[in-house]
Amino acid sequence: MRRVLCIWLFALATVLVVACGSANNQEIVVEEKASAETVTSAETTTSELETLVDTMLMPSGNEPTNMTVTFLVAEGDIDYDEVVFYHTPDIIYTTTGSENGLGGTFMYIQGAVKSFETQGDNELVIIQSSSGIIGLTLHRELFVAEYIELDLLEIGEYFDVFFMYMGMSSVLEMPVGMFVGLCLNDIYIPAPTPTPEPTPEPIPLPDFFDDEERASQFDQFMRAGSFADIYYLTIYYIENNNPHEQDSAWEIINLLEPILEHINRVTIIHDTFNNTATIFYRGLYDVSLQHSFVPYTGTRSSGLSIMVGFHNNGWIFADRARIRLEDGSTVTVTMGRDSTRDVIRGGEIREFVRFNPNSRQLEQLLCSRPYMIRFEESERQLDRTLTELEQNALDVIHLFERSQVPLRRLFNTRGRTYSQPTMKPE
Repeated sequence: MRRVLCIWLFALATVLVVACGSANNQEIVVEEKASAETVTSAETTTSELETLVDTMLMPSGNEPTNMTVTFLVAEGDIDYDEVVFYHTPDIIYTTTGSENGLGGTFMYIQGAVKSFETQGDNELVIIQSSSGIIGLTLHRELFVAEYIELDLLEIGEYFDVFFMYMGMSSVLEMPVGMFVGLCLNDIYIPAPTPTPEPTPEPIPLPDFFDDEERASQFDQFMRAGSFADIYYLTIYYIENNNPHEQDSAWEIINLLEPILEHINRVTIIHDTFNNTATIFYRGLYDVSLQHSFVPYTGTRSSGLSIMVGFHNNGWIFADRARIRLEDGSTVTVTMGRDSTRDVIRGGEIREFVRFNPNSRQLEQLLCSRPYMIRFEESERQLDRTLTELEQNALDVIHLFERSQVPLRRLFNTRGRTYSQPTMKPE
């Protein structure tokens, strides 16, 4: 139930409605306080009402036909009493007036003007609500222009529309009623959705890589494998700038910690021409008479590599090498045409292959240490037992390879734009 208070913009007249013959024979009366001298009556004739009901408003089913509607039209100022209108229930969209027992009830609906239609001599306004549509007859002669302008009913406009419900029209196939008025109060008119203010771009926080020269130094140190220099560069920045907790400097320090812990266990060979470096374990940087298993990683390459080979007094022409692990399993490395074979130091020969283990092979090698390699050819073979140096090398080289990846990724995402030359627009 909704209560609409006394000063109305929608009602030009007090309406007296007597709904006769409805399911509960209810009587709804709206009275006004103006004196009889200021009020005249205009009553629809029986023939007009019958025509109205028969041609378009006759509800399907057994609706009452002897409905009398009387309008009391005021021609002066009116002090209205409080009048009760009921919120339109959803049941009227699916039932007849006799089924729901609501014929002759004053209701209101919140909706938009969908269209105007004409049925015979009757003008209708079609109202679209969230629950459905309803047709309301307009009787312009019963309203006084100074109280309501029906021209306000424009297609697409939203209102609280007040009406007297009559039933279900079998002609229109929708519920129908008699238009009483509308409310223009902003409280009841849906406000247009405001255009949201654009969200301002967040001001970027200062970062270690903001300085082009510092970003370039970081890149050069990474290429050269100068991890200690990266550490000192970052510490200097932290001590002099008091960076926020999201600054790249803190991530750099965290990533450098495991590298610096083992920095004295590796040998870093710098290639000045290509400005890169290769990281080996404690001088173990080539196969020899003593060493056949040499893991290494580069500062500009991704992944871990292993040189597998041997020095010998005679040729083996090995087709493959089988690495025996401590748990009894083996990892097989194909040699053959991929091998490098040469003669060194007065007749001593060397055969080796560069092996890039896949993820499964690498997991095997890290989980169970290698301790022996057999180099095989159909008629010849050569066994080599790995030294402790070779057995320990893989874990350390893998640590350096694994720690470099996020450092390179950090520079590529945050620092690369600062260290690369900027193209000038043409």
